[in-house]
Parts: sequence; structure tokens; C-alpha cells
Amino acid sequence: MVKRDGVLIGEFNGAQVKSLALSGKILPTDLIRESGSERWVVASDAANLEFAGQRGEGSIESDGMDESLIGNRHSPGSDPASAPAEVLRDSPVGDSGSKMGAWLGRMMARLAAVVALVAIGVGFGALVGSSSRGWYDYGNGMVNLDRVQGISGTCFISWKITKFDRIAQKETVTDEGMEFFTLNFNTRIRVQAFIANLPVGAKLTAQAYVMFDDFKLTLQPLPENADSALILARVEEWQADYAEIQARASGQSGILSLFIP
Repeated sequence: MVKRDGVLIGEFNGAQVKSLALSGKILPTDLIRESGSERWVVASDAANLEFAGQRGEGSIESDGMDESLIGNRHSPGSDPASAPAEVLRDSPVGDSGSKMGAWLGRMMARLAAVVALVAIGVGFGALVGSSSRGWYDYGNGMVNLDRVQGISGTCFISWKITKFDRIAQKETVTDEGMEFFTLNFNTRIRVQAFIANLPVGAKLTAQAYVMFDDFKLTLQPLPENADSALILARVEEWQADYAEIQARASGQSGILSLFIP
């Protein structure tokens, strides 16, 4: 089990934990608890875990390796064979300027080539979309979109009419109801029409969620007794959130991928 800032992220097996740590989905500061244990430990103290940015170039993936080998790898620089093949050293006074200039020229040429390749890749990916969906983290939950078969979004508006009971000296509910709406591009219009037909003085509450197969992800909630303007503004946010989730899940988000973090 993995927890961040007091919120449970999810339950994963050993291989998934290692993979998520390497991809940056699990942070060194997260808390981890093994099955059958009541003790939470900081992820950075857990055995056999490597995190994003810690593994050097050319390292061997841990998936499928013998567990006895994990943790015994040499860190970059610990093996003489991994030392840089070329080291800049002081040269005679008359020769240092020309060598440094040549070296800088080679480095700038390589950097320009890398930047050009990255730009071409990003542009092409933005136009045609990406077939990789991967993990989606909304903040209060995380789901692997590659394993999701169906996605649906729903919001609901509940309302009630209250009246002050002089005998009981408290507010009592005289009428109430609830209406569900499928999340899509015109949800706000339908919610606005529904609210307009409610009795005057109705107290409103709204909520929305997305179902990934049987996993329920609650979207940003509203406080109770919110006014209609706040509800309509939040419904627009829910529409945008759901559109983003659908784009990611389709793997063909196209130009939208430039605006999705």
C-alpha cells in the first residue's frame, strides 16, 4: 500500500511498486506498507527501490531479474570501466584555446541536433496523438488507463426545500429530490435548465465522478448549499476534466497533448 500526504494512492504488487518508483509515480517521500504489516516506512528507506533520476544511462531494467541481484549494482563511477573515455586536461598555453574552442564547437553541434530531434518528435506526436495511455493521476486517485475497458462520467444535483418549524425551533425539510446528468459537452446547458425549474429558495448540492470500469474517481467536489452560479462554473470544470480523461484514455489526444500536463 502506498500513501502520500495522508492520502492512500493505491495497492500494488512488488513489480508495480518498482516500476512506479522508476517512472516517478512513487516518490522517495511517499509512505509504503507491506501486506501483513502495520508499519509504514518512507519509500526511500525501502529495500530494492530505485527512483526516477537515480538510475544512470545504460542501466539494466530490474523487471524479470533475480531478486538477489537487485541492490548489488555498482553506482555510476564506482567501476573504473564506467569512467569517462575522454577527460579534458590542461594543455600548453599556446594550445589550450584552440582545443577548448574545438570542444565547445562539437558540444554545441550535438546539442543543436538533439534539440532538433526533440522538436520534431514533439510536433509529430502532437499532430498524430500518442497510442500510450499509461497512468492517470487526478490527485485523489490513480488508475492505469492501459487496463481500462470502459469510462463514463456522471454528475448529480440534489435539492431540498426547508421551512423553519417554530414548535421544534429548527429547519425541517418539506421537499427534496435529485437529478443525474451524463458528463459531455452540453452538461452545463442541461444542468442550467434543470436548476431554473426548481422551486424558489431550493438549497443545492452537486457532485461528479468518473467510472473506470469498477473504479470510481470523485471529481473536485462542491460545498453544500452552493449557489447556482458556483454550481454551473464547477460543471464546466467537470466537463473539461472528463474531456481530458477521455483524450488520454483514447491514446489519440493529438494537439491536446500539448496542453495536458
